[in-house]
Amino acid sequence: MNWKNLEKRKYEILLALFLISMVSSLILSFNLLKPIPLICDVTEGCFIVQNSEYSKTLGIENAYLGLVFFVSLSLLTFLQIKNPKKEQKILINFGAVIGGVWSFYSLYLMGYVIQAYCRYCTVLDISSIIALFVVILFWKK
Repeated sequence: MNWKNLEKRKYEILLALFLISMVSSLILSFNLLKPIPLICDVTEGCFIVQNSEYSKTLGIENAYLGLVFFVSLSLLTFLQIKNPKKEQKILINFGAVIGGVWSFYSLYLMGYVIQAYCRYCTVLDISSIIALFVVILFWKK
């Protein structure tokens, strides 16, 4: 397998991971607009996490920020698969690093500070951390 095919496969994997994170963010965003007990019941960690003091960044719900972030990364990655460009690659790599670092922080907050886990946040965080490792694994100078 040559480098070009491997590079395309990398972006296909990243796109799948970003789409998983995007869907999780969409579910969380939808739940903020119209709470549904099946998504985040008040007896579950999801409700506790979404209503904690850490659920917002700069006054904006993290679910909304995540949705915009992962929609953007998904579109960039799709474009990179169809028409590779160095600028897109840099943005995707930067986004994966930011997302991965934020996800480690989010998991720390849920595990040690809030002491409750949101299943959708956890799926999103794990997908982002895997994306970070994919970028690191396939790093090319």
